[in-house]
Amino acid sequence: MKTIHTGLIGFGRIGRVHALVGEALPLVAEFPFAVDTRLVYTAESSLPSYAAARHASTPQAIIQDGDIHIVDICTPNDSHYPLGKEAIAAGKAVYIEKPPALNAAQAAELARLAREKSVLSQTGLNYRFLPGVNALREEISKGTLGRITGFTVRALHSGYLNPSRPIGWNLKQETSGGGPLLDLGIHLMDTVRYILGEVKGVQAQMGTEIKERPGSAGASEPVDVEDWGRAVLWLENGASGTVEVTRVASLLEEVTTFEISGTKGSFFYDIHDPWILQHHSWETGVTRRYRCKPESGFGRHAAALYPSGALSMGWLIDSQFACLANFYGDVAEGRKSYAETPDLSVAARAQKLVQDCYDSAGRGGAYTPCKGEQ
Repeated sequence: MKTIHTGLIGFGRIGRVHALVGEALPLVAEFPFAVDTRLVYTAESSLPSYAAARHASTPQAIIQDGDIHIVDICTPNDSHYPLGKEAIAAGKAVYIEKPPALNAAQAAELARLAREKSVLSQTGLNYRFLPGVNALREEISKGTLGRITGFTVRALHSGYLNPSRPIGWNLKQETSGGGPLLDLGIHLMDTVRYILGEVKGVQAQMGTEIKERPGSAGASEPVDVEDWGRAVLWLENGASGTVEVTRVASLLEEVTTFEISGTKGSFFYDIHDPWILQHHSWETGVTRRYRCKPESGFGRHAAALYPSGALSMGWLIDSQFACLANFYGDVAEGRKSYAETPDLSVAARAQKLVQDCYDSAGRGGAYTPCKGEQ
């Protein structure tokens, strides 16, 4: 059995999720490979025991280590691009949390470098591993909804509603690259492309509700990223719909939903109930809510990786588990097994759509054609 040695750069919330997945892997299912998180780099001054036992003094100590197969980058957004470039240049397989870079140009360059170097890559676009997302894609491809007439996609979070929440790297343009249009929107843009097809053009708006927050020195600091964003997307197939994101929604629980309508009916999907689809048939008037069963090659593959039943760790960690397990398998086999895998090229296309939305919002919501990487 091949053992995959990973080096984890960054040990914040998402870095710990990645570490958890590596440890949980053999407990959830039998895989033809093992994973060893060999080294961990974190800038924290007080090291948690897990990181202390695997401590690397610098990110470069991980990237240059000859025993490391995968460099897993879970740092703030502004370091994704330079660390990704270094890892690719060193010939490492690279996994980068979303977004892959600060902007679309950097993301496109990382994708190009990975192709030129022939290194395996993957990004944290884990929605592609949700069972309902793959089942939706299959139903739409089969024509269950007829001609698509519209869609509404929403990610509504409340984590930044409190104005006393201190400013951090993700509320600064120079370190984050953007607010929820990038943080949450890259998932939604990728999923729209994945389920419904390519985007022809966008019109977007955005705004910042809380313009100053407490800084590290006690004084208020300006917030220069958006708190919310809305975009209309026109698809190449003639359909159009909306994407809405916010981090200042006054909700009891966060909401991430997909509503897709066509001439024959509609589907509703809530990612917090990852196996369940709701379908309404316009022709029969019947609405049913059912557990989906993806049937495509990648859909079956992703569903098989997805923890379920008593071993479920919640939709977020379960989808991260499936996403990471897919990449571990690709590295063990030395090839990208499925075209649907969200590698750096896929992520660059999604980030280009986000950049198009920012460009549109910056011009007062003007229609912006989508070209280039997308």
